[in-house]
Amino acid sequence: MHALLMLLLLQTPNIGGVFAAPKRPVDTPHALAVALTNYHEGEKALFAQKVLPAREIVAEWQKLRPLRRRLERMATGGRLARLTPAERSEMRRALSGVVEHSVELVYVTADELDPRVFDADEQRTVELLRMALIGNQWLGMEVQDIFGIPVEGSVS
Repeated sequence: MHALLMLLLLQTPNIGGVFAAPKRPVDTPHALAVALTNYHEGEKALFAQKVLPAREIVAEWQKLRPLRRRLERMATGGRLARLTPAERSEMRRALSGVVEHSVELVYVTADELDPRVFDADEQRTVELLRMALIGNQWLGMEVQDIFGIPVEGSVS
């Protein structure tokens, strides 16, 4: 009888929140630095192709927002202020790879451009500016501009 009851409990969804939800693992500076580096490598590999597929470009650039949010959470939680010298160096290297060495698109004719790519490029620029602000403030970076747009106090 008890075995049948246990089997039923294991197959029943957590209705009403009876069982505690698993806690999300704490984000570490190393994990974020690895994610930033992986993003940068993925972007470089994508733009090394002869034909640039719009869907893949948009998908790659959409990865920036979650990375920027992770970076912001670390900054607002005070984690970036408490980095060890090794963590600070690793984070600066990874973040500078993303914000200072991102591929810049030059539009020759906007008539044939997929509007999704144009919108994604604008959003990517905003995310890069926000990440540069965080890097300048918390990691001692000195990023002056992103694609010719000055890095200043706030980005809307």
